Amino acid sequence: MNVVHLVPKTEAPMPERHTTELRRRLMDVLNTEPIGFGSMAVQIGGGPLAGLIRSKALHTVYQPIVSLCGGTIYSHEALIRGPQGTLFQAPDALLAAAQDENLNFEFEIVCISLALERWGALGESGRLFVNISAAVLVQVMAHYGREGLTKLIRSFGVLPRMLVMEITEYERVADMDQLATIAHDIRSAGVSLALDDFGDGRSSLRLWAQLRPEIVKIDKYFTKNISQHADKVKTIQSLQQIAAIFDTALVAEGIETEDDLRVLRDLGIAYGQGYFLGRPAQLPLAEIGSQALVVMRDPRVAVFPELTRAPCAGLRNRIAIIEAPTVGLKTTNNELAAIFSEHLDLHALAVIDNLRPVGIINRSHFMSEFSKLYYREVWGHKLCTA
Repeated sequence: MNVVHLVPKTEAPMPERHTTELRRRLMDVLNTEPIGFGSMAVQIGGGPLAGLIRSKALHTVYQPIVSLCGGTIYSHEALIRGPQGTLFQAPDALLAAAQDENLNFEFEIVCISLALERWGALGESGRLFVNISAAVLVQVMAHYGREGLTKLIRSFGVLPRMLVMEITEYERVADMDQLATIAHDIRSAGVSLALDDFGDGRSSLRLWAQLRPEIVKIDKYFTKNISQHADKVKTIQSLQQIAAIFDTALVAEGIETEDDLRVLRDLGIAYGQGYFLGRPAQLPLAEIGSQALVVMRDPRVAVFPELTRAPCAGLRNRIAIIEAPTVGLKTTNNELAAIFSEHLDLHALAVIDNLRPVGIINRSHFMSEFSKLYYREVWGHKLCTA
């Protein structure tokens, strides 16, 4: 199927000479069969994604990751996009096409290659995050090893120490020990690791402990409207405690409002990412927007939402409520014992003063004392509250 028509007229395709050079570089550096652009699956593929790759219609955009302490840009994340104005402009559509066409490996390699190539061509010296699924990461290291990966990164003019591999879809990895070994090899090459979307329901605390990533990205569910949800604040604080144990920096994803940014800043989260801080763009941002910067530099402290104590209704639904007698301030020990003897199911009795509860008497403790020798004779006629 011819998919060249998907390329907008306003967007010039990548020159053939440029793409050929990128293919050659991948093959020469890895000293193996063609991958990504030049793989056989892409060259003969009849699906729309294979066509987009062949027609050089994919491009990279960069979204800033911001230091919430001072408002400076810490790094950028590379994100893939298809032709504007088409169904494949959104990354979800591209990922679905990769799955349908069985091009997951090739698609990810192309995405990483485009991101690194563009970053190196721009001469950027900052840190770059690139997404790679755990399964593809295992395949890459198995086929090419640490040295091949390092050579490839450097061939794009990018220093390994400025690259962060953001691991996605790690729930599909059956052998965590193998992934931990690979993570160690990657880190020894100077590349940092991050876990993406932690807390999305597929996350593994064990994987965090084994991989010891330098960075963990908190799923946007826990950051969206955090200024209005005390339970999310408590969850973030718990993640901070775990991060301190593993010496991990946290990135709050999905920051979209001023109030959420203020709360996350005052919680002490190191980094943030989201539309309020900066949208994905074809060129890396030099600084965040003025509105976000004002919030970052505002000395006023956020007021965290508080948990509302409302578990009683649910608790009452699980407790059998029965009518029970009460005793007053003038009730004697003998009268109290008689009530306990008549109502064998009572574990305690409330002491009431003019309909106001002032105390509670435990059945077991009282009857233990009442059954002692001479207790009735000495204390039976005395008040139970004495």
